[in-house]
Amino acid sequence: MRLLTVVRTSSALWAAPVALALPVFYFFVGRGDLESYYGYAPTIVSNVLMPDYSFAYAVASGLSAWESGRIAMAHVWDSAAARSRYRIAWDVLAPVVVLSWLMLLMPVTLGLGFADSVPSFASLRPLVLAFLICVAHAVIGFGVGLRVPRHVAAPMLLVVVWVLTAFSVTYDEMWPRHLSGRFPTSLAFGEVATVASLVPHVLLTGGVAVGVALLWTRHGTVALRAGLAGAVAVSGTVGAYAMVRDWGHNAPVLTGQAPVTCVGTAPRLCMPTATGQNIKEVRQEAVSVLAELRAVGVEPAPALIIDTLQPDRTARTSDSRTLRIPLTEAAKTGTIRFRVLNGTVRFSCSRPDAADAYAVYLWAAEVTGQQDAYRTRLAAAARTDARARTAFDQATGTVGEIRKRPAAEQSRWYTRTLADACGETA
Repeated sequence: MRLLTVVRTSSALWAAPVALALPVFYFFVGRGDLESYYGYAPTIVSNVLMPDYSFAYAVASGLSAWESGRIAMAHVWDSAAARSRYRIAWDVLAPVVVLSWLMLLMPVTLGLGFADSVPSFASLRPLVLAFLICVAHAVIGFGVGLRVPRHVAAPMLLVVVWVLTAFSVTYDEMWPRHLSGRFPTSLAFGEVATVASLVPHVLLTGGVAVGVALLWTRHGTVALRAGLAGAVAVSGTVGAYAMVRDWGHNAPVLTGQAPVTCVGTAPRLCMPTATGQNIKEVRQEAVSVLAELRAVGVEPAPALIIDTLQPDRTARTSDSRTLRIPLTEAAKTGTIRFRVLNGTVRFSCSRPDAADAYAVYLWAAEVTGQQDAYRTRLAAAARTDARARTAFDQATGTVGEIRKRPAAEQSRWYTRTLADACGETA
Protein backbone atom coordinates (compact mmCIF):
# COMPACT_ATOMS: atom_id res chain seq x y z
CA MET A 1 0.00 0.00 0.00
CA ARG A 2 1.39 3.39 -0.93
CA LEU A 3 2.44 5.70 1.87
CA LEU A 4 0.19 8.59 0.80
CA THR A 5 -2.79 6.26 0.57
CA VAL A 6 -2.09 4.86 4.02
CA VAL A 7 -1.87 8.32 5.54
CA ARG A 8 -4.84 9.73 3.64
CA THR A 9 -7.16 6.93 4.71
CA SER A 10 -5.95 6.65 8.30
CA SER A 11 -7.88 7.97 11.28
CA ALA A 12 -4.56 9.42 12.47
CA LEU A 13 -4.89 12.14 9.83
CA TRP A 14 -8.18 13.58 11.06
CA ALA A 15 -7.22 13.05 14.71
CA ALA A 16 -3.86 14.80 14.31
CA PRO A 17 -5.00 18.44 14.81
CA VAL A 18 -6.51 17.71 18.21
CA ALA A 19 -3.93 15.13 19.22
CA LEU A 20 -1.00 17.43 18.49
CA ALA A 21 -2.67 20.49 19.97
CA LEU A 22 -2.94 18.82 23.40
CA PRO A 23 0.81 18.47 24.15
CA VAL A 24 1.50 21.94 22.78
CA PHE A 25 -1.20 23.39 25.02
CA TYR A 26 0.09 21.58 28.10
CA PHE A 27 3.65 22.61 27.30
CA PHE A 28 2.85 26.31 27.33
CA VAL A 29 0.44 26.06 30.27
CA GLY A 30 2.26 23.69 32.59
CA ARG A 31 5.91 23.48 31.58
CA GLY A 32 7.14 25.38 34.64
CA ASP A 33 10.12 27.71 34.70
CA LEU A 34 12.60 26.23 32.21
CA GLU A 35 15.30 28.58 33.45
CA SER A 36 15.20 26.87 36.83
CA TYR A 37 16.36 23.65 35.11
CA TYR A 38 19.66 25.32 34.11
CA GLY A 39 19.62 23.67 30.69
CA TYR A 40 19.86 20.19 32.21
CA ALA A 41 18.30 17.95 29.55
CA PRO A 42 17.11 15.01 31.73
CA THR A 43 15.15 17.41 33.96
CA ILE A 44 13.62 19.17 30.97
CA VAL A 45 12.62 15.93 29.24
CA SER A 46 11.07 14.29 32.31
CA ASN A 47 9.11 17.39 33.29
CA VAL A 48 7.65 18.33 29.90
CA LEU A 49 6.60 14.73 29.25
CA MET A 50 4.63 14.36 32.48
CA PRO A 51 1.18 15.45 31.16
CA ASP A 52 1.54 13.75 27.78
CA TYR A 53 2.11 10.04 28.43
CA SER A 54 -1.57 9.33 29.05
CA PHE A 55 -2.75 11.24 25.96
CA ALA A 56 -0.26 9.56 23.64
CA TYR A 57 -1.05 6.06 24.92
CA ALA A 58 -4.80 6.68 24.71
CA VAL A 59 -4.51 7.89 21.12
CA ALA A 60 -2.31 4.93 20.15
CA SER A 61 -4.73 2.43 21.67
CA GLY A 62 -8.02 4.03 20.63
CA LEU A 63 -7.11 4.81 17.02
CA SER A 64 -5.54 1.38 16.57
CA ALA A 65 -8.81 -0.22 17.64
CA TRP A 66 -10.62 1.98 15.13
CA GLU A 67 -8.25 0.99 12.32
CA SER A 68 -8.53 -2.67 13.21
CA GLY A 69 -12.32 -2.50 13.04
CA ARG A 70 -12.14 -0.60 9.75
CA ILE A 71 -10.12 -3.23 7.92
CA ALA A 72 -12.23 -5.99 9.47
CA MET A 73 -15.34 -4.35 8.00
CA ALA A 74 -13.59 -4.27 4.63
CA HIS A 75 -13.13 -8.07 4.91
CA VAL A 76 -9.40 -7.75 4.43
CA TRP A 77 -8.79 -10.84 6.54
CA ASP A 78 -11.11 -12.89 4.35
CA SER A 79 -9.20 -12.14 1.16
CA ALA A 80 -6.25 -14.14 -0.11
CA ALA A 81 -3.77 -11.37 0.69
CA ALA A 82 -0.20 -11.74 -0.52
CA ARG A 83 1.05 -9.86 2.53
CA SER A 84 1.25 -11.41 5.99
CA ARG A 85 -1.26 -10.47 8.66
CA TYR A 86 1.50 -8.65 10.55
CA ARG A 87 2.44 -6.58 7.51
CA ILE A 88 -1.19 -5.62 6.98
CA ALA A 89 -1.47 -4.65 10.64
CA TRP A 90 1.70 -2.59 10.51
CA ASP A 91 0.54 -0.70 7.41
CA VAL A 92 -2.53 0.58 9.24
CA LEU A 93 -0.84 1.00 12.62
CA ALA A 94 2.19 2.95 11.39
CA PRO A 95 0.40 6.33 11.03
CA VAL A 96 -1.18 5.90 14.47
CA VAL A 97 2.15 5.07 16.09
CA VAL A 98 3.86 8.00 14.37
CA LEU A 99 1.12 10.34 15.56
CA SER A 100 1.53 9.16 19.17
CA TRP A 101 5.29 9.58 18.88
CA LEU A 102 4.85 13.12 17.59
CA MET A 103 2.65 13.88 20.60
CA LEU A 104 5.62 13.01 22.82
CA LEU A 105 8.37 14.41 20.63
CA MET A 106 6.84 17.87 20.23
CA PRO A 107 6.97 18.97 23.91
CA VAL A 108 10.46 17.51 24.29
CA THR A 109 11.68 19.40 21.23
CA LEU A 110 10.03 22.60 22.42
CA GLY A 111 11.46 22.25 25.92
CA LEU A 112 15.01 21.59 24.77
CA GLY A 113 14.74 24.36 22.19
CA PHE A 114 13.46 26.98 24.64
CA ALA A 115 16.17 26.01 27.13
CA ASP A 116 18.86 25.89 24.41
CA SER A 117 19.85 22.45 25.69
CA VAL A 118 21.50 19.60 23.79
CA PRO A 119 20.21 16.19 24.95
CA SER A 120 22.29 13.13 25.60
CA PHE A 121 20.96 9.64 24.98
CA ALA A 122 20.63 9.09 28.74
CA SER A 123 18.45 12.19 29.02
CA LEU A 124 16.04 10.76 26.43
CA ARG A 125 15.42 7.46 28.23
CA PRO A 126 11.88 8.44 29.38
CA LEU A 127 11.07 9.40 25.78
CA VAL A 128 12.38 6.09 24.43
CA LEU A 129 10.29 4.30 27.05
CA ALA A 130 7.20 6.19 25.92
CA PHE A 131 7.89 5.34 22.25
CA LEU A 132 8.02 1.62 23.10
CA ILE A 133 4.84 1.76 25.19
CA CYS A 134 3.03 3.55 22.35
CA VAL A 135 3.81 0.62 20.05
CA ALA A 136 2.60 -1.82 22.71
CA HIS A 137 -0.67 0.06 23.18
CA ALA A 138 -1.19 0.18 19.42
CA VAL A 139 -0.83 -3.60 19.24
CA ILE A 140 -3.23 -4.09 22.16
CA GLY A 141 -5.75 -1.70 20.65
CA PHE A 142 -5.53 -3.46 17.31
CA GLY A 143 -6.21 -6.80 18.97
CA VAL A 144 -9.22 -5.44 20.86
CA GLY A 145 -10.57 -3.95 17.65
CA LEU A 146 -10.59 -7.37 16.05
CA ARG A 147 -13.12 -8.65 18.59
CA VAL A 148 -15.06 -5.59 19.70
CA PRO A 149 -16.98 -3.24 17.36
CA ARG A 150 -14.84 -0.20 16.63
CA HIS A 151 -17.51 2.27 17.75
CA VAL A 152 -17.27 0.66 21.19
CA ALA A 153 -13.61 -0.34 21.31
CA ALA A 154 -12.10 3.00 20.26
CA PRO A 155 -13.81 5.32 22.79
CA MET A 156 -13.57 2.67 25.50
CA LEU A 157 -9.80 2.32 25.09
CA LEU A 158 -9.30 6.08 24.82
CA VAL A 159 -10.88 6.57 28.22
CA VAL A 160 -9.59 3.46 29.99
CA VAL A 161 -5.96 3.85 28.90
CA TRP A 162 -5.96 7.56 29.74
CA VAL A 163 -7.41 6.95 33.21
CA LEU A 164 -5.11 4.04 34.05
CA THR A 165 -2.03 6.01 33.00
CA ALA A 166 -2.90 9.48 34.29
CA PHE A 167 -4.17 8.33 37.68
CA SER A 168 -1.50 5.70 38.36
CA VAL A 169 0.30 8.08 40.74
CA THR A 170 -2.80 8.66 42.87
CA TYR A 171 -3.15 5.13 44.24
CA ASP A 172 -2.17 4.32 47.82
CA GLU A 173 -0.15 1.39 46.54
CA MET A 174 3.15 2.46 44.99
CA TRP A 175 3.63 -0.28 42.39
CA PRO A 176 1.06 0.93 39.77
CA ARG A 177 3.03 4.11 39.15
CA HIS A 178 6.10 2.05 38.23
CA LEU A 179 4.23 -0.09 35.68
CA SER A 180 1.93 2.36 33.91
CA GLY A 181 4.33 3.51 31.19
CA ARG A 182 4.42 6.96 32.77
CA PHE A 183 7.84 7.59 34.26
CA PRO A 184 6.70 8.71 37.71
CA THR A 185 9.61 10.88 38.79
CA SER A 186 10.33 14.46 37.79
CA LEU A 187 14.09 14.25 37.60
CA ALA A 188 15.94 16.88 39.58
CA PHE A 189 19.11 18.59 38.43
CA GLY A 190 21.90 16.03 38.20
CA GLU A 191 19.60 13.00 38.04
CA VAL A 192 19.18 10.48 35.21
CA ALA A 193 16.63 7.68 34.86
CA THR A 194 18.14 4.23 35.22
CA VAL A 195 17.48 1.51 32.66
CA ALA A 196 16.19 -0.69 35.49
CA SER A 197 13.48 1.88 36.28
CA LEU A 198 12.16 1.63 32.70
CA VAL A 199 12.19 -2.15 32.24
CA PRO A 200 9.07 -2.91 34.38
CA HIS A 201 6.89 -0.63 32.24
CA VAL A 202 7.99 -2.45 29.09
CA LEU A 203 7.63 -5.88 30.68
CA LEU A 204 4.01 -5.32 31.65
CA THR A 205 2.57 -3.53 28.63
CA GLY A 206 4.93 -5.21 26.18
CA GLY A 207 4.08 -8.65 27.55
CA VAL A 208 0.37 -8.02 27.12
CA ALA A 209 0.98 -6.70 23.60
CA VAL A 210 2.96 -9.78 22.57
CA GLY A 211 0.24 -11.98 24.05
CA VAL A 212 -2.43 -10.16 22.06
CA ALA A 213 -0.36 -10.46 18.87
CA LEU A 214 0.05 -14.21 19.41
CA LEU A 215 -3.71 -14.65 19.72
CA TRP A 216 -4.46 -13.55 16.17
CA THR A 217 -1.62 -15.27 14.37
CA ARG A 218 -2.61 -18.20 12.15
CA HIS A 219 0.20 -20.48 13.28
CA GLY A 220 -0.68 -23.40 15.56
CA THR A 221 -3.95 -24.38 17.12
CA VAL A 222 -6.20 -21.98 19.00
CA ALA A 223 -5.37 -23.72 22.28
CA LEU A 224 -1.64 -23.42 21.63
CA ARG A 225 -1.90 -19.74 20.71
CA ALA A 226 -4.04 -19.00 23.76
CA GLY A 227 -1.64 -20.84 26.03
CA LEU A 228 1.42 -19.03 24.69
CA ALA A 229 -0.35 -15.68 24.80
CA GLY A 230 -1.41 -16.21 28.40
CA ALA A 231 2.05 -17.39 29.43
CA VAL A 232 3.77 -14.37 27.90
CA ALA A 233 1.28 -11.87 29.35
CA VAL A 234 1.36 -13.42 32.83
CA SER A 235 5.15 -13.75 32.83
CA GLY A 236 5.59 -10.11 31.90
CA THR A 237 3.10 -8.97 34.52
CA VAL A 238 4.51 -11.09 37.33
CA GLY A 239 8.08 -10.20 36.45
CA ALA A 240 7.31 -6.49 36.33
CA TYR A 241 5.48 -6.56 39.66
CA ALA A 242 8.31 -8.51 41.30
CA MET A 243 10.75 -5.78 40.27
CA VAL A 244 8.76 -2.84 41.67
CA ARG A 245 6.81 -4.18 44.64
CA ASP A 246 9.27 -2.75 47.16
CA TRP A 247 9.82 0.62 45.44
CA GLY A 248 8.61 3.82 47.06
CA HIS A 249 7.16 6.95 45.48
CA ASN A 250 10.11 7.54 43.16
CA ALA A 251 11.75 5.28 40.63
CA PRO A 252 15.46 4.47 41.03
CA VAL A 253 17.63 7.22 39.56
CA LEU A 254 21.29 7.99 39.12
CA THR A 255 22.36 11.12 41.00
CA GLY A 256 25.26 13.52 40.58
CA GLN A 257 25.32 13.13 36.79
CA ALA A 258 25.67 16.81 35.86
CA PRO A 259 29.22 18.04 35.08
CA VAL A 260 30.88 19.69 38.09
CA THR A 261 33.63 22.31 38.32
CA CYS A 262 35.84 22.55 41.42
CA VAL A 263 38.37 25.20 42.42
CA GLY A 264 40.80 25.75 45.25
CA THR A 265 41.96 23.66 48.17
CA ALA A 266 41.21 23.78 51.90
CA PRO A 267 38.43 24.31 51.21
CA ARG A 268 37.78 22.97 47.74
CA LEU A 269 34.55 24.40 46.39
CA CYS A 270 32.45 22.57 43.79
CA MET A 271 29.49 23.77 41.72
CA PRO A 272 27.69 22.42 38.66
CA THR A 273 29.45 23.61 35.52
CA ALA A 274 26.13 24.98 34.22
CA THR A 275 25.87 27.46 37.11
CA GLY A 276 29.52 27.91 38.09
CA GLN A 277 30.56 30.69 35.74
CA ASN A 278 31.57 32.83 38.75
CA ILE A 279 32.83 29.98 40.90
CA LYS A 280 36.08 31.73 41.81
CA GLU A 281 34.20 34.74 43.17
CA VAL A 282 31.85 32.40 45.06
CA ARG A 283 34.82 30.69 46.69
CA GLN A 284 36.37 34.01 47.62
CA GLU A 285 33.23 35.01 49.51
CA ALA A 286 33.03 31.64 51.22
CA VAL A 287 36.69 31.76 52.25
CA SER A 288 36.30 35.30 53.59
CA VAL A 289 33.62 34.11 56.05
CA LEU A 290 35.87 31.33 57.31
CA ALA A 291 38.77 33.75 57.61
CA GLU A 292 36.74 36.22 59.69
CA LEU A 293 35.73 33.45 62.09
CA ARG A 294 39.35 32.33 62.42
CA ALA A 295 40.35 35.89 63.19
CA VAL A 296 38.35 35.74 66.43
CA GLY A 297 39.59 32.30 67.44
CA VAL A 298 36.94 30.07 65.88
CA GLU A 299 38.49 27.44 63.65
CA PRO A 300 36.00 26.05 61.11
CA ALA A 301 37.94 23.65 58.88
CA PRO A 302 35.77 22.30 56.06
CA ALA A 303 37.83 20.58 53.41
CA LEU A 304 35.03 20.69 50.85
CA ILE A 305 32.08 22.95 50.08
CA ILE A 306 29.51 21.38 47.73
CA ASP A 307 26.56 22.95 45.96
CA THR A 308 23.32 21.15 46.82
CA LEU A 309 21.73 21.91 43.45
CA GLN A 310 22.42 18.27 42.63
CA PRO A 311 20.32 16.48 45.27
CA ASP A 312 21.68 13.59 47.27
CA ARG A 313 18.89 11.04 47.85
CA THR A 314 20.88 9.52 50.71
CA ALA A 315 19.98 12.72 52.61
CA ARG A 316 23.55 13.37 53.67
CA THR A 317 24.00 16.66 55.52
CA SER A 318 26.94 18.91 56.32
CA ASP A 319 29.59 17.74 58.74
CA SER A 320 32.80 19.15 60.14
CA ARG A 321 34.70 18.41 56.91
CA THR A 322 32.05 18.97 54.24
CA LEU A 323 29.59 21.82 53.87
CA ARG A 324 26.57 21.19 51.64
CA ILE A 325 25.16 24.58 50.71
CA PRO A 326 22.79 25.85 47.97
CA LEU A 327 25.56 27.86 46.34
CA THR A 328 23.76 28.39 43.02
CA GLU A 329 20.73 29.90 44.74
CA ALA A 330 22.96 31.91 47.09
CA ALA A 331 24.93 33.35 44.17
CA LYS A 332 21.68 34.45 42.49
CA THR A 333 20.34 36.11 45.65
CA GLY A 334 23.63 37.54 46.91
CA THR A 335 23.54 35.49 50.13
CA ILE A 336 26.68 33.39 49.78
CA ARG A 337 28.26 34.69 52.99
CA PHE A 338 25.04 34.16 54.93
CA ARG A 339 24.63 30.59 53.62
CA VAL A 340 28.24 29.64 54.35
CA LEU A 341 27.97 31.04 57.87
CA ASN A 342 24.72 29.20 58.44
CA GLY A 343 26.36 25.94 57.38
CA THR A 344 29.47 26.56 59.46
CA VAL A 345 27.69 27.01 62.79
CA ARG A 346 26.82 23.44 63.74
CA PHE A 347 25.40 21.87 66.90
CA SER A 348 25.96 18.28 67.99
CA CYS A 349 22.23 17.76 68.58
CA SER A 350 19.16 18.27 66.43
CA ARG A 351 17.23 20.43 68.95
CA PRO A 352 19.56 22.80 70.79
CA ASP A 353 18.37 25.19 73.46
CA ALA A 354 16.72 28.11 71.67
CA ALA A 355 18.34 30.93 73.66
CA ASP A 356 21.83 29.45 73.31
CA ALA A 357 21.31 28.70 69.61
CA TYR A 358 20.06 32.22 68.88
CA ALA A 359 23.00 33.68 70.76
CA VAL A 360 25.58 31.57 68.90
CA TYR A 361 24.11 32.35 65.49
CA LEU A 362 23.77 36.05 66.24
CA TRP A 363 27.33 36.31 67.55
CA ALA A 364 28.75 34.58 64.47
CA ALA A 365 26.63 36.80 62.25
CA GLU A 366 27.97 39.97 63.87
CA VAL A 367 31.56 38.73 63.53
CA THR A 368 31.07 38.23 59.78
CA GLY A 369 28.85 41.25 59.10
CA GLN A 370 25.67 39.23 58.57
CA GLN A 371 23.82 40.49 61.63
CA ASP A 372 21.07 42.25 59.68
CA ALA A 373 20.18 39.09 57.76
CA TYR A 374 20.17 36.99 60.94
CA ARG A 375 18.18 39.48 62.98
CA THR A 376 15.55 39.57 60.24
CA ARG A 377 15.41 35.78 60.17
CA LEU A 378 15.25 35.29 63.92
CA ALA A 379 12.79 38.11 64.46
CA ALA A 380 10.43 36.56 61.88
CA ALA A 381 10.38 33.30 63.86
CA ALA A 382 9.96 35.14 67.14
CA ARG A 383 6.89 37.08 65.95
CA THR A 384 4.80 33.90 65.89
CA ASP A 385 6.16 32.25 69.03
CA ALA A 386 6.22 33.91 72.45
CA ARG A 387 8.94 31.58 73.75
CA ALA A 388 11.03 32.24 70.68
CA ARG A 389 10.60 35.97 71.25
CA THR A 390 11.84 35.65 74.82
CA ALA A 391 14.80 33.55 73.66
CA PHE A 392 15.60 36.06 70.92
CA ASP A 393 15.54 39.01 73.34
CA GLN A 394 17.73 37.09 75.76
CA ALA A 395 20.19 36.21 72.97
CA THR A 396 20.35 39.83 71.83
CA GLY A 397 21.31 41.01 75.31
CA THR A 398 23.84 38.21 75.76
CA VAL A 399 25.59 38.89 72.46
CA GLY A 400 25.67 42.62 73.18
CA GLU A 401 27.66 41.91 76.36
CA ILE A 402 29.90 39.25 74.81
CA ARG A 403 30.92 41.49 71.92
CA LYS A 404 32.50 43.94 74.37
CA ARG A 405 34.98 41.31 75.58
CA PRO A 406 38.39 40.44 74.11
CA ALA A 407 38.43 38.14 71.05
CA ALA A 408 39.95 35.19 72.93
CA GLU A 409 37.23 35.33 75.57
CA GLN A 410 34.55 35.57 72.89
CA SER A 411 35.83 32.44 71.13
CA ARG A 412 35.84 30.52 74.43
CA TRP A 413 32.25 31.65 75.06
CA TYR A 414 31.29 30.48 71.57
CA THR A 415 32.75 27.00 72.10
CA ARG A 416 31.19 26.68 75.55
CA THR A 417 27.76 27.84 74.38
CA LEU A 418 27.76 25.40 71.45
CA ALA A 419 28.17 22.61 74.01
CA ASP A 420 25.72 24.07 76.54
CA ALA A 421 23.01 24.31 73.87
CA CYS A 422 23.03 20.50 73.65
CA GLY A 423 23.51 19.86 77.36
CA GLU A 424 27.18 19.00 76.97
CA THR A 425 30.33 20.25 78.66
CA ALA A 426 32.87 22.03 76.48
